[in-house]
Amino acid sequence: MNDAETILVVDDTRHNLLLMKDLLKSEPWRVLSERSGAAALATTAAENPDLILLDIMMPEMDGFETCRRLRELPGMEDVPVIFMTALDDTESKVKAFAAGGVDFVTKPVQKQETLARIKAQLQLRRLRDELKREIAAKDEAIKDLDGYAHTVAHDLKNPLQGLSVLTETLLSESETVSEAERIEWIKLIHEASTRLNNIVHELLIFASVRQQDVVGEPIDMVENMRSALYRVQTLVEGRRARLVLPEAMPAALGYSSWTEEIWANLISNAVKYGGNPPVVEAGGHIAEDGRPVFWVKDNGPGIAPENIARLFKTFTRLEHSRAEGTGLGLSIVKRILQKLDGDITVDSKVGEGSTFAFTLPPADAPGNIDVAAPSSDTTAPS
Repeated sequence: MNDAETILVVDDTRHNLLLMKDLLKSEPWRVLSERSGAAALATTAAENPDLILLDIMMPEMDGFETCRRLRELPGMEDVPVIFMTALDDTESKVKAFAAGGVDFVTKPVQKQETLARIKAQLQLRRLRDELKREIAAKDEAIKDLDGYAHTVAHDLKNPLQGLSVLTETLLSESETVSEAERIEWIKLIHEASTRLNNIVHELLIFASVRQQDVVGEPIDMVENMRSALYRVQTLVEGRRARLVLPEAMPAALGYSSWTEEIWANLISNAVKYGGNPPVVEAGGHIAEDGRPVFWVKDNGPGIAPENIARLFKTFTRLEHSRAEGTGLGLSIVKRILQKLDGDITVDSKVGEGSTFAFTLPPADAPGNIDVAAPSSDTTAPS
């Protein structure tokens, strides 16, 4: 991958272009050139240069008009434009800045001055881009904190109140209720405590993925998926879900506890939001680009197109009418895959169920990638 910054030089005179290319060749930049404003607009739209050196005196479309149109292109609002001109009057300089230029060099250009001005503008752009990233990261962190506050106030508070009421009732009325009633209350206490544990687990995973950097390792995805199934076994049995599982899948480069979290979230969602009874299929294969693809399919009611974009937003649940947990699950999956250089997609139609597919980098070790074999049919993890 070429990480060199790209500079576009625009001048209607071929001799001037050759001089500028020769001047810039001493630096590790990728240099493009065009001889008209129209051509500069087309190249800018295709190449997204990091800086533009722009002649003012050009036929058909002068540098001022070219710069104004450049600023209208997506993503070009902040790209530095340095004008090159033989004009030295104040009016021309004012027009250059009004059109969107950030600096100018006077022809005939001086090498050291021109290089210094280019380097200064590129450095300013790097600092500006870094500041934007930091602001975006802080905004995201603020959203996370707001979500944590909501979770503590609502998702944790409700089961805690339930536990308090149940235990108080059990203690005060234990001698007057039947054994069957006591067992039922204990079951309710167990369910509430399990829900609390799951909420805390999701919060911890969500925080660790944001903060932790990991080294990828080859993952046996069949074993990884089956480890995740043990975590959701009670849910699978309680909903009488039928699981259709592969006997083999491609290996992938990942991080074992995180990929297990992906499987656990996708399978549990497929069970919760599947049909009655839920039928959950899982599998994996190698895509044409060589990347492993894994998927989980349910037989549920499907997801409306307008709701698909909301699925991976932090603290957003699949369905408010059937809400369980914090709504963190799919945002955790998305964040994990971003960290692991993977991605996730959703294919869903109302009335036809949903398929969640995710990609990961291929495992490096020879022999780790096996095409998925015919699946086995089971009702619980084995």
